[in-house]
Amino acid sequence: MDRATEDHRQEWVSESIASFARLFGDEVGPQQRQMIEGMGEAMGMAERIPFAHDLIVDDLGYVWAHPHELPDGPGSSEWRVFAETGQAIGTVHLPVGLRALAISTDAVVGVRTDDLGRQFVQVHALARRGDVESRPLPPGCG
Repeated sequence: MDRATEDHRQEWVSESIASFARLFGDEVGPQQRQMIEGMGEAMGMAERIPFAHDLIVDDLGYVWAHPHELPDGPGSSEWRVFAETGQAIGTVHLPVGLRALAISTDAVVGVRTDDLGRQFVQVHALARRGDVESRPLPPGCG
């Protein structure tokens, strides 16, 4: 996990000021800016930023971690894959906006939400290298 820094607080203040301007369609005045900056100073910050917000163990026992992102961020398609020992195996890019729910030996099942808030189940093929046939399933998976 990365340490939260003053830069993170300033990023929050800047984004809050920009959100205020977008929401009210106005230029942010000095009083509003001072109020938002005061809130930023008074607000407690987490000491650390989490490494990942989603973890999935696939059917072969690999751990897939979706790195933490800011709530209003652009979203990331990158997932990092690790062996059960913690050794980094590689990076996989899933379709942007897909919330992965399950990963088998040959597919990723997830949910995508459209602009109207409707959700759709999607299945995407997964091409693996090497040890799919030789790697035993972990206990309880199969």
